[in-house]
Amino acid sequence: MVSSPDRRIAQLASAQLWRTAVASADSRQLDSWAETIELMPEGLRAGPLYVLGMAQLQNKQWECAALSLLRVAIVYRQDRSLAAQSLLEAARGLEQASQSAEAARLYHELLREYPEQARAAAEAQSRLEELRQSLR
Repeated sequence: MVSSPDRRIAQLASAQLWRTAVASADSRQLDSWAETIELMPEGLRAGPLYVLGMAQLQNKQWECAALSLLRVAIVYRQDRSLAAQSLLEAARGLEQASQSAEAARLYHELLREYPEQARAAAEAQSRLEELRQSLR
């Protein structure tokens, strides 16, 4: 599939392989992924951007991860499950970057905009409660 004559299929197949490297990708590899994503048609970028964001979280690139994941949530909000999960992961990244207030805003947004996404909403609610406890 990676060598498919259809460029779109080849790009998506290549991006699917990134999932296996999320835990081990280094900064140079992540930069290459980001460049590849920018060359993709806009409609194909959601999944690859999510994988990039998750790999950036693994690399402790908290703010870059939050930006990649927020891009998914904003541009591809019609994919409600992916958008909600992206908001959740972006908020986790902001928490790791010691940006608790910004993380809380994203958790609230997730609860407000995606209440039907039960798993993500429950996790957002739990994280908000933990943030409140830590402020006491």
